[in-house]
Amino acid sequence: MKQCVEPLPGMCGRNHLHKFDRRMPEPEYGRECERQPDQTNSSQERFSNADFRNSLLWLSRRLELHQEHDLKVEFSFNRFSARLRYVMQSVPSMKAFFMRVSLLAAAGLGLALSAPFAAQAATAPAPHLSETSAPPVAAPYPDTSVAQAQVKDAFALAAKTGRKVLIDFGGNWCPDCKMLSGIFALPDAKAWLDSQFVIVPVNVGRINTNLDLAEKYGVTIKAVPTVIIVTPDGHALNGDGSKALGNARSMSPQAVLDLISEWNSRG
Repeated sequence: MKQCVEPLPGMCGRNHLHKFDRRMPEPEYGRECERQPDQTNSSQERFSNADFRNSLLWLSRRLELHQEHDLKVEFSFNRFSARLRYVMQSVPSMKAFFMRVSLLAAAGLGLALSAPFAAQAATAPAPHLSETSAPPVAAPYPDTSVAQAQVKDAFALAAKTGRKVLIDFGGNWCPDCKMLSGIFALPDAKAWLDSQFVIVPVNVGRINTNLDLAEKYGVTIKAVPTVIIVTPDGHALNGDGSKALGNARSMSPQAVLDLISEWNSRG
């Protein structure tokens, strides 16, 4: 039996004679004489090629993703740079704006803080009255039970407006008290008094009630009317002359206001 063996290297061809019989005609060499590829190697070769293609596809996709990421990073960086340039360009105008706002706020705060002191400092002299007398008021004092609340409210209002408190102690039975209230009610006198004081008429009955309100300022009431001028912080300005208006019926309206103006100038 003749065998078909692998020809020597470089000797496979139609001019090559069979190994056992050189006289035999040259065999027909077809695909059966060619080396058949090993099946295992073929499958591994195909598997490797598929892996290689997949690797190429994966690498290509990763490159695309990196490019997209780089583009996004570049876009974000460009946007940040643009915003930073805008802010840097806006800094002078923003600084000027905040400086203006701060100055306005400081000015407003200064006015708010100085308003009470300015009102208190604006002590005006008594006006010149044309009236030489005044009609008495029939019942100038409220009930004795409201005196404490009246004084408390008066000091609260004085603290807000920067005015002083004028406490008028008296009774509705007293002729001088009625005359003093009549002078306070004259138009020019009332306008000046209201601009300088918060006036509180305190009913002391028959000089037997609400006396502690005067004693708080070192004044003992023995006769009425008794007038005490007190600053918003509780300092009495005329403790030495609180009884000077006790003869209001014999005083002119101008003399009454001049005396009160002199007390007012002390504080």
